[in-house]
Amino acid sequence: MDQMWPLEGQRVSIPDVLLDEDTGKSFTNCRMCHLDLQSPPVPYMVEKVIRHNKSLNLREELFGYAICLECAEEMKGQISKESMEVIQEFISKNVDLQKRMEAIFFQRDNHVEEVLSNCMLSGQSVEAAEEYQMAALCDGDKMIVGMWPYVIDSSVIGQLTELLSPETLGNMDDFYGQNFGLPPEWADLFKERPVFWI
Repeated sequence: MDQMWPLEGQRVSIPDVLLDEDTGKSFTNCRMCHLDLQSPPVPYMVEKVIRHNKSLNLREELFGYAICLECAEEMKGQISKESMEVIQEFISKNVDLQKRMEAIFFQRDNHVEEVLSNCMLSGQSVEAAEEYQMAALCDGDKMIVGMWPYVIDSSVIGQLTELLSPETLGNMDDFYGQNFGLPPEWADLFKERPVFWI
């Protein structure tokens, strides 16, 4: 798990956009197993989907949650080996990993702001996106800066979804239905936008 979820890196305050929208503070419990994430602090993932109403210049959080790394590992296990290879190949072709790692290594002051402003895969500004997904690796009230955080434009997620095997899509549908008890509107969101913790 350590290799998949590297906990080394600069620790910074969690940006407001990745806090629990209901409380304005760090998430307190795992959405799946309800583990206390803060007392004592444990590493966890935050995932959000944001809709951008450009005509009104408003951003609306469609959903946001945190899950502990054990549950995140279980969720990632719903992606077949074939689909994971396709995702990794897509990422390697579209992400300038050297540029990301240089920014992390030199710890530029505006690095976090930069990565939360542009899609990791397309480079497109979130200002131009209708919807986008954000993911971050956190520990207590801090965010760990490394390969996370990242933003992915919904149009790119659509491209990735088309590459997934029917097995993976079926597994993910079943998994979210069984573990999240999602209301219908959330279930539709998950079907259209699989979560990729890459």
